[in-house]
Amino acid sequence: MDAETEMKQVLGTFYAAIASGDGSEWFGILAPDVLAIGTDDAEWIQGKEALVPALTTQLREMREAGITALASGSPTVAASADTAWAADRPMLHLPNGTDARLRITMTATRENEGDGVLLVRQFHLSAGAPNEDLLDAKLTV
Repeated sequence: MDAETEMKQVLGTFYAAIASGDGSEWFGILAPDVLAIGTDDAEWIQGKEALVPALTTQLREMREAGITALASGSPTVAASADTAWAADRPMLHLPNGTDARLRITMTATRENEGDGVLLVRQFHLSAGAPNEDLLDAKLTV
């Protein structure tokens, strides 16, 4: 399978973990040295060993809170040799009936060059904020 197609599947596996509350398949494609950056200031987690327990707890908490799914937007996916990357603007369905637009970037590499599965090396999930709110300044976009 080509890296771009596989990267779309990797992204889908992440979304499915949030929708189901079960990260076991997602955890299987995380590199040992993965870096995860989340929406909370404290969510800067280095290494699979630290990330899996944190995500297991968060997936359970989101499910218990009624957060039902992370639906893909229209991902941009590309690859070069044994590296693939993706960027997307998915919607998170909240229990009050509203949706929250998020942003995600993800990078993965082949476990063994030329064969093996893509392993996620880095992902960053965030929620956008207006420049005026964050910087107290209006910037041209």
